[in-house]
Amino acid sequence: MFLKSIFFLLFVNENIVLSNDEVENITGEAGMSEMPLFSECFDEIGCIEVTKEWYHPTYRPVNKKPLKRHVIKTEFLIVAVDDNDTLVFEKASANPKSINSAGYQKESDVIIAIHDFTSDGYTGWIKHLSSSVLTKYVANMISVDWQAGAEPPFDQAIANARLVALEIIAFINSLLRMGALKDDIHLVGHGVGAHIAGYVGSRINGLKKISALDPTGPRFQFMPEIVRLHSGCAKYVEVLHTDSFEGVSQGTSELMGDADFFINNAHLQPGCKELGHHSLVEIGRQELLPGQIVPGCSHKRSFKYFIESIENRDCIFIGMRCDNYEKFSKGECNSCSTDGKYDTCITFGLLSKHSVSPNFSYFLNTADESPYCMYAYAVSIELEINDQVFNGIFEIDLHDINEKEVKLTFPNQEQKYRTYESKSRNRYLYYARHPKLGRFKQAKVKWMKKKSVLQKFMFKKSEIPVKRIMIEPVTRGTTLTTLFKPVENGGTIEIPSGQYRLFDAYEVISDYEPEIQETSPTSMSSLSTTTKHKKKLDFFKNTFEKLKEKAKNKKP
Repeated sequence: MFLKSIFFLLFVNENIVLSNDEVENITGEAGMSEMPLFSECFDEIGCIEVTKEWYHPTYRPVNKKPLKRHVIKTEFLIVAVDDNDTLVFEKASANPKSINSAGYQKESDVIIAIHDFTSDGYTGWIKHLSSSVLTKYVANMISVDWQAGAEPPFDQAIANARLVALEIIAFINSLLRMGALKDDIHLVGHGVGAHIAGYVGSRINGLKKISALDPTGPRFQFMPEIVRLHSGCAKYVEVLHTDSFEGVSQGTSELMGDADFFINNAHLQPGCKELGHHSLVEIGRQELLPGQIVPGCSHKRSFKYFIESIENRDCIFIGMRCDNYEKFSKGECNSCSTDGKYDTCITFGLLSKHSVSPNFSYFLNTADESPYCMYAYAVSIELEINDQVFNGIFEIDLHDINEKEVKLTFPNQEQKYRTYESKSRNRYLYYARHPKLGRFKQAKVKWMKKKSVLQKFMFKKSEIPVKRIMIEPVTRGTTLTTLFKPVENGGTIEIPSGQYRLFDAYEVISDYEPEIQETSPTSMSSLSTTTKHKKKLDFFKNTFEKLKEKAKNKKP
């Protein structure tokens, strides 16, 4: 009986599990929640405390003590590219002499990559990221290897993550003493690594940026900010959500940054087939092959998108501010502007930093294979004036003057039908894959009316009277809207359901106004470019001429 009691006490000391009643008892007096339930110090790098804030009976019922430093063996790998374009990993400690001998470049930016649960500092995405960065920029690429501490069980790994954060803090403090600037340090973390980046940024105020690649949800989401990544962890925190859907997923839908990107609504990513794996908190090493990391196609897409944002200069991942994915998928959020203070369209990646409004989500869609980035287009359909409301979809094949062609599709094909009426702008968002088009030449437009059981009894026309089409690439900065007219007659044309009609580009307008204006058709060879400034000049010029003519007629 005595031995059983000793074992029980040892178990409780390593695994703190509280019931509802026990949590309430801890806060019997004001301020009691600030008292640590346990605290442990690790040599010169600092201490870790666990207070009541780290517990929740549902979201975080278990808090373990970290393993010892010599067990976790956190290592810092300074990555370089040799003369044969091969990556070289040099180990370094927090000692300045060690850092210098490993190839650290003073006065250069510092990018620190932090891997996920069951992974290591030599993992494929960190190698890929390092290669992409070092071939394009002069920077210090540093990988944090905490593989021995990232092993299952999950609750032990996330406890170890706090100690890993202390190791990184000590390393960064050495860099700062060597002359590095906080404004030059960018942390990139995947999964649990994203929360480690948050712990680091919470202790070292003023770091330049954190890029959180699908931060882990279980044990972190719905917890106080002290437990997880949040927007105050750096001057700018961007979060890529790719794996948060019903069932078992590794990510979270909780807003955790200054800019939260919900890519494909953070649901099952296009091209991914598995719907998840075992719960992270239940998985054991015996369920994985030697060296295998936890499977998760959607979870891993976050670092693939991030790396592509560095490599692909032609296509930019643009997130559009929207209340929710339903509105985004219906095309209601389809333009880039500044609402007086904040950007409504933002990008992510190595160089991104934006003025963003708090508590907003940014949505975008991707392709199902690399290149993942797709080009966004806002399409407006001007109808002949009538009282009928049309429900259906326009399928558009777009051609440029170099004979390149793309097919425009809606963000969400499950909600593809739209409402069109003559008194509306009928402006919706479309996406297209590679290639990037040059100046538009022609659009092949197909109308598909939504079928209804009552359709044949209501005697409504299946044709839709289209007068003009406006297509605008959605980009940050000045945009060009191309106007298209029917090839057949240059005026209104009725498109029967299921049939195509051709439209020719005839005018390009800069900073196109939402109000639809009458425009005189011109030939393709004489495409004109109009600006708001020119319109204002023409208005004042015409007004002046009218006033001059009026004054002339009044003379005796």
